[in-house]
Amino acid sequence: MMTLTGNYVETDIGAMTLADIALGLSRIPRFGGQTLFEWHVADHVVCATNYLERLVDLGFESDGATKLLPLHVLLHDAHEAMTGDIPTHFKTPDMKALQAKLDERIYLSLGFEMPNAVEVEIIKFVDRAMLLAEAKVVTPHTTYEKICWETADAAMPTAVEVVEQHLHNDVNSREAFLAIANTFTEASHYVR
Repeated sequence: MMTLTGNYVETDIGAMTLADIALGLSRIPRFGGQTLFEWHVADHVVCATNYLERLVDLGFESDGATKLLPLHVLLHDAHEAMTGDIPTHFKTPDMKALQAKLDERIYLSLGFEMPNAVEVEIIKFVDRAMLLAEAKVVTPHTTYEKICWETADAAMPTAVEVVEQHLHNDVNSREAFLAIANTFTEASHYVR
C-alpha cells in the first residue's frame, strides 16, 4: 500500500508515519461499522487515552510503567491503520501475528520503545474497559449485552463517561484525526 505521505508499506517492509496512522484510524469504523453513530478506531484510541488520564486523576498508580504509557495506549491499535479493525471473532492467529509484527515496525520506525510487560497489562485493561463502554454507548443494546456475556463483565461508569463526553463534544473523524495527531506530538517529547 502507498500512504498519503508517500510511504510504501507491505506485510514485510515499511511503516506508516504518525500522520498516516492518525488519518487511517480516523477513517476505519469500529464494530464492523454496526454502530448507532459514526465511531472510528481513532475515536477508540483517543477515548482510551482520555480514560487512562482520568484513571490517573482518580489516583490510579502505574508502578513499572514509563512516561510513554499514554503514547502506548494511543498506539495500541496503530496496526489497524494497515489491517483495518477486525472484530475479535474474525481475527485469526495469523492476523494477530501480522499485527504484532506491524506494531514492532511502527515502534522501530518512530524510535519509540515497545510497551513493557506492566504497560501491556494496563493497555489490555484500558482497551477492555473501552470496548465495554463503547459497546454500551454506540452500539445496539443487544451488542452490548452479548459482549457483557462473553467477557463476564460490564461497562465501568468512568469509561462510559469518557465515551459519552467524546460523543457530546461531537468529535467527528477529522477532529479525531487532529486530536490523535496532537496527542502523538505532545507525547513524542518524552523520547527525544
